Amino acid sequence: MPSRAMYIGEAASKAETTIKTLRYYERIGLIPPAPRSNGRFRVYHEDTVERVRFIRKAQALGFSLEEIRGIVRVHDQGECSCGQVAHTVETKLKILDRKVKALNRLKEELLEIQQRLPRAGSFRSSRICPVIHSP
Repeated sequence: MPSRAMYIGEAASKAETTIKTLRYYERIGLIPPAPRSNGRFRVYHEDTVERVRFIRKAQALGFSLEEIRGIVRVHDQGECSCGQVAHTVETKLKILDRKVKALNRLKEELLEIQQRLPRAGSFRSSRICPVIHSP
């Protein structure tokens, strides 16, 4: 049974996004071009709303639009896209691990600076902040 047709405002609301975003996704090919009503309004169906929800969730997980494009392309070719998702997730996790390590190093350095700041006192120096300048 085909899903009920809806105009862009309702589709955007159901997808929890904006009209502008729907138009953008259509323009860049992430969603198929919406057919037009007799009044030339875009007409969407639930499958497009679900696709937009997927795109938004993937973006929230850190997937780029190009990565998402690759995933939906595999799906649109009638293949299972889980392999593509698994590869992308693996890559994202490696990148995230590197970022977490870098953030932990930064946190340690800032904590060390924080510990030294009270001892620095309020003496005037030729340096902006001697604690930051020191190794």
